[in-house]
Amino acid sequence: MYRFVEILLLPAQFVFLTGTLPFSYEVELKETLKLESLSVIRAPTSRGDISYNTRVYSSLSKEDHVEEVRSYVESYRLKLRGLSDKILIFCPTISSIVEMGDAISCPVYYSSLKGKEEVLQDFLQEDSLYSRVLVSSSALEEGLDYSSIRLVVYKDSSYSFLSFLQGSGRGGRDGKKSASMFFYSKGEEEDRASDSLDRSTLRKYLREGVCKRRVIASFLDNTFIDKCSKEEEPCSCCLSRQQTFSSTISAIKSSSMYVERNREEFKARIKELSSSCIYCSLLQKPLGHITFECPLSKEINKAEWPIACSIKDRKKMLLKDDSCCFSCFLPTTICSTIKREQRGVLACYNLKFVTRVISLFWHKQEELGIKERFAITSTPKHYNSFLPIFFTKVFLKDLDTEGILGVKVLLELLCE
Repeated sequence: MYRFVEILLLPAQFVFLTGTLPFSYEVELKETLKLESLSVIRAPTSRGDISYNTRVYSSLSKEDHVEEVRSYVESYRLKLRGLSDKILIFCPTISSIVEMGDAISCPVYYSSLKGKEEVLQDFLQEDSLYSRVLVSSSALEEGLDYSSIRLVVYKDSSYSFLSFLQGSGRGGRDGKKSASMFFYSKGEEEDRASDSLDRSTLRKYLREGVCKRRVIASFLDNTFIDKCSKEEEPCSCCLSRQQTFSSTISAIKSSSMYVERNREEFKARIKELSSSCIYCSLLQKPLGHITFECPLSKEINKAEWPIACSIKDRKKMLLKDDSCCFSCFLPTTICSTIKREQRGVLACYNLKFVTRVISLFWHKQEELGIKERFAITSTPKHYNSFLPIFFTKVFLKDLDTEGILGVKVLLELLCE
């Protein structure tokens, strides 16, 4: 360092280049090298071509840890497109390096290894099948410049966050997509009292749940982000969020299609029933006549008017707000789409439909099996006591303004 400071005294311009100088280290650099008039040019240092990922081991067994890494690497190796594409794995100790190399059946590299130059040379050969994967110590975190490393894996640990970023930076040096995966044991993400700022940042990166790049951007560039941009490879956090969003949207679409299908089917049933005999349709008796001409009409219609009046008087108590049309009692999403013009005004399709159904349910309780179907403990003695049962257990069961789930019971009666 002393000789380096002496060189800086020479009457010449100096240019310092680095891709991993954290913003917080600038002051220390200036003070150490006594660079009073240093001009700094910075650009974002987060590598957009690298997808940053972390994964907690699913087991406590060290043998299982090796198997998890091996399985992940093997599955990734199958995705490699060209012979020049490589995978680099970093392990913290020589014993773990050798163990991982044996598990994957690939060469290993560390500083005290005999013949390490030949191992590295083979790895750098673009057409070497045996050397497509290399397990190494931190010795290759800096200075290794091979263009087509597609995956960098960290097993268990890294000396510091900065060294992790440098090691991950071995990937994608040709500007193409690459990935960084950090495997760690549960608890490693928790801070320790003895941690340095750098080490603490590494743990913060491991437990980061919003965006991995957020920690990197804050550490290197002192900038704040909340997600990977469209131009960047998504990290594990952003990718998980995208997948959750996509699956949620898919579920909503499926649900909407299901509701819409039921709604259209129900609308068709309403029109079909209104054009024939409601009573005989629900009782599955011969048709060929309309409701008004039905032999049952006289008997059932006796209760229709008092039931309609009773509902009108008690509708605020019986009906949930905005759950159905308070005139015809059909679901609002149905009523609004099948209104018909009457004297120049849109009117409800059939004001008597629901009251006729209630009357039928009341008069033909045994024939329709109402007590068993809706788990009614005691038979209602008066239609007033039957109304809450009908609206809560039959008509408005789970019903809201966006669905028609509650009226499926009418379809079930028709389809039996």
